[in-house]
Amino acid sequence: MPRLAALALLLLLAACGAPPQSFPQLDYGYLSRLPLDVGRVEMGPPWAPRGAGQHVEYLAPEPPDAVLERMARTRLIASGGKGYARVTVEDASIVLANTDYDGTMALRVAIHDNAGKTLATAEARVAAVRPMTDSGSAAQRSDLYILTKTLMDQINVELEYQVRHKLAKYLMATSATAPAPGPVQIQNLTPGAAAAAPTTAGAPAAAAPAAGATLPSDAVPGMAAPPPAPPALGAHDLLPQGAGTGVIPEQKLGTLPVGVKQIPPKTKP
Repeated sequence: MPRLAALALLLLLAACGAPPQSFPQLDYGYLSRLPLDVGRVEMGPPWAPRGAGQHVEYLAPEPPDAVLERMARTRLIASGGKGYARVTVEDASIVLANTDYDGTMALRVAIHDNAGKTLATAEARVAAVRPMTDSGSAAQRSDLYILTKTLMDQINVELEYQVRHKLAKYLMATSATAPAPGPVQIQNLTPGAAAAAPTTAGAPAAAAPAAGATLPSDAVPGMAAPPPAPPALGAHDLLPQGAGTGVIPEQKLGTLPVGVKQIPPKTKP
């Protein structure tokens, strides 16, 4: 009887199947904020799928449009200026094309004055493709999650770049306690002139030599003596690291997740 009970329990567990796979929420609160010189930041109308193709973004564990909006609310903040900023999700689609998932994300930030006039805009747009690993539901959810995360990693970088370049006039300093820049230093860059310690602009010039003092024949009044020449380099000193040993230093390059390839963003005509 105990054996029969254990066998029945195993059969019951097999019939229920494995629990659904859970995916951590995509959160970007750890990234730097982008404070805008506006009174408020508002979200535009919600994005809706459009165009031809088999849209599957709604099957993703983390819907791309919701992740984009959550990231925008976290990173783009108002600093109390005039006017307002409107953030619009322009694209958050994942389309199944044959055996590939084609993903595209686009986010538009527009600065408006209090009358609603557009003063400046910035748009970030990225795209990526992930091959389908399997037609099953679990594999599909995993593929869509990985593709969504890849797109979000790319658009976070692109968004910050576009905001800093296109909206620089409306971007506030990220730190109110940043130290003031130091004084400009001046150094003689005339070819062949002796090296001298840098001096601060507006500072008094170096004292002239005392009367009767003897200067070297090539010395310039008010400048220190030139430093000793560095030792001559041999041929082995001019070779790149690893040359002659058959070993080339490894270069570390950023990589995308396995199975994901980046494609250039689509440009508007």
